[in-house]
Amino acid sequence: MAISKIGRNATDTGISDSSDATAITIDSSERVLMPSQPRLNAIRGSSRLVAADASGTETLVPFVEQTDIGNNFASNTFTCPVDGSYFVSFFGMVINPDSYAFVTIKLNSTSVVAAYEDDAAKTGSNNVACSAIVVASANDTIKAFFGGGATSSKLHEGAYGGISIQLIA
Repeated sequence: MAISKIGRNATDTGISDSSDATAITIDSSERVLMPSQPRLNAIRGSSRLVAADASGTETLVPFVEQTDIGNNFASNTFTCPVDGSYFVSFFGMVINPDSYAFVTIKLNSTSVVAAYEDDAAKTGSNNVACSAIVVASANDTIKAFFGGGATSSKLHEGAYGGISIQLIA
């Protein structure tokens, strides 16, 4: 049986959980399943987000939660439930007819990754995306911000933008 590879013997799996819930399952094909692993998937809200001003001021990006295992997402802020490494990914479509637009992912108040778009040809909508593995402590926060060089810079709504966060280690 595959699970004996984890523990000291066939009856000791080496996996424990203080709540008597199933934290980890190893199926017959040796796939590891972690149904309670903290993760978030959210898409943009129902209206376009307009850049606050022409000086690049950042605005917290509003999202509509799709999946939130652990209930760690509130007020457009993901609060890390435990110390660990989190995979964070943001994608969005920007309309940028007059200037530049950017998205920044922050751990607490420090930028960890950003995406910048400057459509010199002014051709319309363009994608911005960024991802990172973020080492965080319990109660650290992860947020996405949007800004632009003109109030004509906009971040599309709905499934044209979103954020995913998952504890990976």
